Amino acid sequence: MSQATLSKWGNSQGVRIPRELCDLLGARVGDTIAIEYDSSRNALVLSFDKPNKKYQRSRKMSLEEFAGDWSGDRVGEEVPGNVGEEDVA
Repeated sequence: MSQATLSKWGNSQGVRIPRELCDLLGARVGDTIAIEYDSSRNALVLSFDKPNKKYQRSRKMSLEEFAGDWSGDRVGEEVPGNVGEEDVA
């Protein structure tokens, strides 16, 4: 169990939630928290929405794999010469 101190923040009071607990909950700065009072335990209950799972690519792809089945028009032109080997004057 973690402990925290109730602190004055402007005209309100606040409690800092340890990062380890936020990580376990998937809570991030700016998330909405539902706060309820449980009178039977004289406790505040904080509820966080389950985080949306962020997109993660399962493996790296080459450009050819990524755009291999593209059937649209080609846009732009090839850059002549070797890119990155421009003449420096």
